[in-house]
Amino acid sequence: MKLSALNAVKSGSNLTALLLIGVGLFSLLAAAVAWYGASSGSRAVSAAESEAQDYVRQARDRLAAVQQRLASPIVQSAAVDLLEESDDPARALADLLISDGLTGITRIRIAPPALEDWSVDQGEDYVALDMLLEARRSGAAPAELRAAGAGGTFLLFAQRLQNNDQTEALVLVEMTADSLTSGWREPDFANYMSLGQDRGGGWLQVWSQGQPPGSSPERLPIGDSRLELRWFQSRPLPLFSAAQVGGLAGVGLLMLVGGVLLRKRALAQQEPVSAGPSREGEGPQTLRKTSAAAGVTSERIEPRIELEGSSSAEPLPRDDVVTQPEPATPTPDIKPEAPHESLSLADSDSGLSL
Repeated sequence: MKLSALNAVKSGSNLTALLLIGVGLFSLLAAAVAWYGASSGSRAVSAAESEAQDYVRQARDRLAAVQQRLASPIVQSAAVDLLEESDDPARALADLLISDGLTGITRIRIAPPALEDWSVDQGEDYVALDMLLEARRSGAAPAELRAAGAGGTFLLFAQRLQNNDQTEALVLVEMTADSLTSGWREPDFANYMSLGQDRGGGWLQVWSQGQPPGSSPERLPIGDSRLELRWFQSRPLPLFSAAQVGGLAGVGLLMLVGGVLLRKRALAQQEPVSAGPSREGEGPQTLRKTSAAAGVTSERIEPRIELEGSSSAEPLPRDDVVTQPEPATPTPDIKPEAPHESLSLADSDSGLSL
């Protein structure tokens, strides 16, 4: 009864240990899968963001190159001379900028510092007017986009022309927007990317790749302009948060360690396999059964003592039995000694014989 209860306890301990090990391994596997999914989504988003920043850097450098050419002392001095000498200073300035390496120019407008002759005929002219006012105050205005209906979208630059710290004129340079995105290709990581400007609640777009997302995209401003780059990268919804993944992994590790320790303890408590009963104290009957099972026969050896002059020898009774496994040592034959010769003492005088 006690042995059955002990075996039941040991079996229950082994089952519990195996259950803890299994659940622990499953928890660690689930935590690893969740962590891999979350890290994969994070890597994809990081790659898309890095790619978007690279496009922003290219656009900023191209815009800065135009602004630097317009503000260079050489262009400033030549433009002031053209204002005095040329019958069409705007056309002459355009030729000068194109020869300086600035391509994509579609139109140049020159206005006096007071802007008294500037006419406003349509809504986009208000944008240009604001840019000229900003250029008169600070020397240059941030680049903006201008929609030209079916003609496409153009870039606008406003620059102040001055001579000896005196403002001589204000210049508005119009360029094709394609010159800003020349050589751009489809992004490798971002699902959606668009370059443009938020104008009056609408999106005035210059370049776009991918389908606009249903949610709000990320935005990166383009330095020294009012343009921005919008981008979006889809990411899988995480199964667990970072704290939940850590907790799941910790619980799984504890259960795994606990199961292993419980399993080792259960194995240590098991009884060793018995090697059989001791052979000490085995009686003749036990030895006889053992020998018979092993195919060994035994015989009874009875010592014999033969007396001189006796024709037969009587075995001595013994209480113990001694068994010998076959092949038994042959019992030596005890041969009767030869009869002693009679010693005769002859006395010639007495005639006695012994």
